Amino acid sequence: LDETGAIARSWTYAGLLESITPLVAALQSLAAPGERVVLAFEGGPDSVECFWASLVAGLVPVPAPAPERRLGARGWERLQAIAQDAQAVLGVFPQGEGDALPAPASARWISSTALRALAQSASRLETVPLQAEPQAPAYLQYTSGSTTAPRGVVLTHLQVLAHSRALGARLAQRVSEVRILSWLPWFHDYGLVQGLIQPLYMGVPGFLMPRSAFLRRPLRWLEALAQYRITVSGAPDFAYAACAAERLRRPQWRADLTPWQLAVCGAEPVRARTMGDFNAAFADCGFDPAAWAPAYGLAEAVLTVSLPPRRGAPRLETVSRSALEQGWVRKPGVGSLDVQALVSCGSPIDSVQLRVVDPHSGSPLPEGQIGELWL
Repeated sequence: LDETGAIARSWTYAGLLESITPLVAALQSLAAPGERVVLAFEGGPDSVECFWASLVAGLVPVPAPAPERRLGARGWERLQAIAQDAQAVLGVFPQGEGDALPAPASARWISSTALRALAQSASRLETVPLQAEPQAPAYLQYTSGSTTAPRGVVLTHLQVLAHSRALGARLAQRVSEVRILSWLPWFHDYGLVQGLIQPLYMGVPGFLMPRSAFLRRPLRWLEALAQYRITVSGAPDFAYAACAAERLRRPQWRADLTPWQLAVCGAEPVRARTMGDFNAAFADCGFDPAAWAPAYGLAEAVLTVSLPPRRGAPRLETVSRSALEQGWVRKPGVGSLDVQALVSCGSPIDSVQLRVVDPHSGSPLPEGQIGELWL
């Protein structure tokens, strides 16, 4: 979609394969199978086509954000660090963003325009069909860096397929017809899996909306959900809070949210207050509180760890705040102000095993005691 929510580019499955085949040959002329290629895009058709072309070419794509032009050479510092850490031999970036590329670089950088020009001569290049080994790396996912410095996670084809299969099974439990929309950054696990991988794995329609469209006007997200009758879409807590706040400023705004069957909330703490505010703000638009799906995940698990298996209002638990700070889950006293509401993030998806353990001894902890989650 473009900034207004209109369809700017679309692919059928066959059309996507046709589009990327010349790019496959071009990439294979620049890097050998198994080598890493950094794909530095904000989003859009280049990110879609270069990601799948890299996989078909037998390369290991490394999704990354586009360099920020306003930062000049400093805008390349994070990219250079990722390329060096990933031991990448090649990097692809948007046309016009390479003027500030510092030298020497740890990888060869080429603009998407130059890559497509090379692809135009693909008839003279040989495309080598490859059969990927299940345990071979599929792509490198760099963590968001929300708690530590970003670090690369190596994900194999087998791990990604196992995750997509388990996530697809959980979605089928909740949604009658899957139609997915994502505006989340494609270079983070949430946006990559929800936007580029899961729709193709399940064979369902997928819609990609520019992140900037949401940031400029959060309700644009909900308008797109209504326009394309999306049933599955998700975002962090702050996105739902932003939509509710904008609706308060624009009470005359209307959109039909009844098709939305799975509203995933994850990537940061899920707040009961945010869900309550959102329910109140969009009740007259047909939003069903039973659509909520608070979730937990992380890049090291491909994406999803847990998701509620059934429709229904989110499970909330009111506990003692002071006991929580001391490592225990206990009910507050009657009439106590020492309370905190916790939101359940559901149960683990298939193939995920989860334990709560003492981080020092590695021993499982009893019911009601707080420890580390081990997956």
